[in-house]
Amino acid sequence: MDSAGALILLLIGFGFLIFVHELGHFLVAKWVGIKVTQFAIGFGPAILAWRKGMGMRFGSTEGEFQAQVDESDLSVGETEYRLNWLPLGGYVKMLGQDDMDPGSRIEDPRSFTAKPVWARACVISAGVVMNLIFALLFFIVCFLKGVAFPPNIVGSVSPNSPAAQTFADGYDGQEAYRGLRPGDVITQINSKPIEDFLAIKMAAGLGRRGQAIELTVERESETLPLIYRVVPTQGPAAIEKMMWIGLSPPLSLKIGKPAEESELPPTLSRAGVEPGMKLIAVDGREISQFHQWENMVNASEGQTVIATFRSASPDGKSIDVPMASIPAMQASEAGVRHLLGMVPPVKIEQVMTGKPAHAAGLKVGDFLTRLGNRDWPDVQTLIQTVGDSKGEPLALSVFRDGKEQSLGLVTTFKGKLGFHFSNTNSNRVGQVLPDTSLERLSLVRGSRVIALNEQPVANFGDMQRILGRISSEALAASPQPKEAMVTGDAQDASATLVSVRVTYQLNVATDPIATEQIPIDYETARELAQAGWQSPNTSTFKRLEIPVVARGPLHATVLGLEKTRLFMMQTYLTLLRLIQGTVTPRHLRGPVGIVEIGTLIAREKGWTFLLFFLGLISVNLVVINFLPIPIVDGGLMMFLIIEKLKGSPVSVRVQSAATIVGLALIIAVFVTVTWFDVVRLSLRFTG
Repeated sequence: MDSAGALILLLIGFGFLIFVHELGHFLVAKWVGIKVTQFAIGFGPAILAWRKGMGMRFGSTEGEFQAQVDESDLSVGETEYRLNWLPLGGYVKMLGQDDMDPGSRIEDPRSFTAKPVWARACVISAGVVMNLIFALLFFIVCFLKGVAFPPNIVGSVSPNSPAAQTFADGYDGQEAYRGLRPGDVITQINSKPIEDFLAIKMAAGLGRRGQAIELTVERESETLPLIYRVVPTQGPAAIEKMMWIGLSPPLSLKIGKPAEESELPPTLSRAGVEPGMKLIAVDGREISQFHQWENMVNASEGQTVIATFRSASPDGKSIDVPMASIPAMQASEAGVRHLLGMVPPVKIEQVMTGKPAHAAGLKVGDFLTRLGNRDWPDVQTLIQTVGDSKGEPLALSVFRDGKEQSLGLVTTFKGKLGFHFSNTNSNRVGQVLPDTSLERLSLVRGSRVIALNEQPVANFGDMQRILGRISSEALAASPQPKEAMVTGDAQDASATLVSVRVTYQLNVATDPIATEQIPIDYETARELAQAGWQSPNTSTFKRLEIPVVARGPLHATVLGLEKTRLFMMQTYLTLLRLIQGTVTPRHLRGPVGIVEIGTLIAREKGWTFLLFFLGLISVNLVVINFLPIPIVDGGLMMFLIIEKLKGSPVSVRVQSAATIVGLALIIAVFVTVTWFDVVRLSLRFTG
């Protein structure tokens, strides 16, 4: 469906959730004999109102009804049903109940305050009970149809993340068991079985600071499960610094549909590969899982492989695409990819017509020498600078024809500049990280590495291949250093293992060429020997999702109950972590964010997942509405419990003060999360 249809469907769904919540209050109030004067969806003045005996009106029927009260016309209904202007909830107004004036009492046997505690408790709890019932019903319907989730399989592991550095229990110091791997299946978290990747993400995001989560892992090469005890840490800015362990969900072998056709990588688009096609073989060997593709790419060590894609159309045409892997390189503590401290610059591979980069004059073969206030930005800096620009113009300069040229200012559009790039397809150096092996050379940005140990290099792939071989041979010839790495002897690990001759050309006026010996210590050699290779087109593949379909109504009910319980516990845990500080308000979503996500889900995943999303929202309404905060149902229930225990209502002064505090808290949270929602939305559409 299109965006407008998705938004309309989502708003109807939200309205229905509000309706059933208020319907619960309404029906039980009628059941216990309380007079209901208004049943409203939304807040503020009425748009439309209906009352028995009066029919539909624009605005409220209240004034007209009051004029007829004295006539005691029983044909006119006592309840006004209304749709209000502000669509942020709803309410049932009962005789004798006024949250903003808790001391008001009406001497009428049908008033709210005249009813016993048990009756008022039933009325107050009826709303969340209805939301709970409908959440369960939504989940049951979804599982009967089938809901797709990312499976509990490791897709990728971020370098230097907790998941990449932790050893399996019983294998401390053994490199073969350092960190999880793509393709690992996580079957349990803290000894509890899991079935999808959502459980992994939530366990990490809602983890207690400093406390490990236990992952039970099945690996193809192992006969018995492995246990990894991973301590979540604060993640990078890309995931809003939420607690994480560094795992990403798996990808499928299908090419996803980009936002624009021109965004398909040039290697694929030039070969005729289209969205929806599936990678079925590599060098003639059939594959069925994405990590098999990654393993074969890694084993190629930068050499070209033939990837075979097949169309999903009836003709089933196949296309063979030569694809060369790129070096994954070493990773600094900040996640910057480098070789001996050398960080590759951004090289332009394709410029999209009609985009900001094209308008600015960017050309294929250019190196970015300045973007914003950053010189020779690496890939990570490029992404961060574009993301942080918020639509503000950025200074743009390039290295072209042997010299730097300014292209003036460029402004992102929808968070993008409009070009494809590589960062390893040259032998130029963008920067050298401090406290690394090559720092002593004082390489000027844009300098070139010509040879390593007299072996010519044309790009970073050549460099990694040569350095990896040198390091592997040195480690194999020196058993003592490997033992030092196991025992963690810092002095041995920092000692020189081997030296490499680096021939380079400085990016200065006379282009001088020089050669120097650079020492490589044990730790650096180990990193170089283990540095892998990866496909440059990983982001074009769709995320892998496997449908969960119930075997029948009873099984669907069981699955629905389990998801209802799980989401309720996660919501409570989120609130606890909010208090503890491991979750912050920027991680939450308010009305604007919920509408944005819900519209996206409805547009891209269809009605089944939208219904599942509404079930999730309904569960969250249950939890939020029943928190012990005055002004919401949970706070009113708390007052009733105190009244039952002490035998008299809570004093008016206490109720009034608590109501003001509760209202202020809700307004503060609403304003805060809405602010972050709007900021996220503005960054998405303006860059």
